[in-house]
Amino acid sequence: RDPGTLTKTGPLSFNELKNHLAKSAVFQYSGSLTTPPCTQNIAWNVVKQPVYIDLANYIKAKSVMKFNSRITQNFPGEINLIENACN
Repeated sequence: RDPGTLTKTGPLSFNELKNHLAKSAVFQYSGSLTTPPCTQNIAWNVVKQPVYIDLANYIKAKSVMKFNSRITQNFPGEINLIENACN
């Protein structure tokens, strides 16, 4: 459960996700990875209609993935609120 370690799962079926993607609008934008090294030039795909996941499976996934995003950043030139709060 630490970064870079392996975690066993039960069988995974992506059929429902595949079907959802086939009939949903998908938006794409460029950005960067949300975890270090925050590599840029990443293509993000976002489905217009979210995929439902029940609470039990969400909790299981979060117990393995932990926090996997960075705090929202300001636009260039805007005051960085986190840095400002630290000063």
